[in-house]
Amino acid sequence: MMAPGNVSETMPEHVIDVHNLTRRFGDQMAVNGVTFSVRRGEVFAFLGPNGSGKSTTIRMLCGILLPTSGEGHVLGFDIVRQSEQIKQHIGYMSQRFALYEDLSVWENLEFYAGVYNVPRGQRRARLEELIAMAGLEGRKRQLAGQLSGGWKQRLALGCAIVHRPPLLFLDEPTAGVDPVSRRHFWMMIHGLAHQGITVFVTTHYLDEAEHANRVAMIYNGVLRALAPPAELRRSALQGQLLNVTRPSLRRRCWRACRASTTSRSTATTSTRWWTARTGSRSRSVGPWKGPASPSTRSRPFRRPWRMSSSASSAAGATGGR
Repeated sequence: MMAPGNVSETMPEHVIDVHNLTRRFGDQMAVNGVTFSVRRGEVFAFLGPNGSGKSTTIRMLCGILLPTSGEGHVLGFDIVRQSEQIKQHIGYMSQRFALYEDLSVWENLEFYAGVYNVPRGQRRARLEELIAMAGLEGRKRQLAGQLSGGWKQRLALGCAIVHRPPLLFLDEPTAGVDPVSRRHFWMMIHGLAHQGITVFVTTHYLDEAEHANRVAMIYNGVLRALAPPAELRRSALQGQLLNVTRPSLRRRCWRACRASTTSRSTATTSTRWWTARTGSRSRSVGPWKGPASPSTRSRPFRRPWRMSSSASSAAGATGGR
């Protein structure tokens, strides 16, 4: 089994390289002519709302799903003809943690070590290393089904990298996990990147995507933008980004946008991110959902939106109660 340390000379510079990758399900176009590459050692975020084609793309890259057309290579292997070789040399963590809930933490890790043919002489040391990395020292004998979502997340990550893969796929790994666990999880991801592991992560949270080296934005199966986070903020995401620092001002903005017909119209098409800050602690109001539905009008803080110039002026004139 490959390890990051001994494949650096054999891996191509672009560990993922796809051209015009397309996948249809009957008449439905799930992924439409996607082209991108992922460099060795980077954290690459694949960002988009639910149903945009993220999971379909990642399954094609993992050799689980065949593309309708197009071509791609992962770690130098063809995704159509060499899917089994790809599966042997990657780590994959799905949205629903693939854990056996009637097995303990240690038994889950031991099972996956066997699946990935980790040498028996190295197995115990590797499992102890993963237990320490995930902070599960006191939970070795606890059943996986008794763990909270955050602990299950850490255990699932350990199972995915037990064989030291040079490339790790994470399919919306933080969905349904509390903010503290999400933050800790991203610290673990960057720790893996420092070890030389390339990380490909799908998400619909813009604040998470900012942790990546580069971000690809996909919507309706089409790749809309690809750049580092800072560049995306300057170019791809147009409009005003609001950072409200006081609850009273937040209410004024909300009332102004509800009162402005222009702002309500803008809210249905914008893809901006809104963050509220109270005191010294920031909180993300919601994930990026792509072009919002009409329900945005009645829930302006549940979808990304931007404030028009008329709404901005109205905010200053609206009372702060």
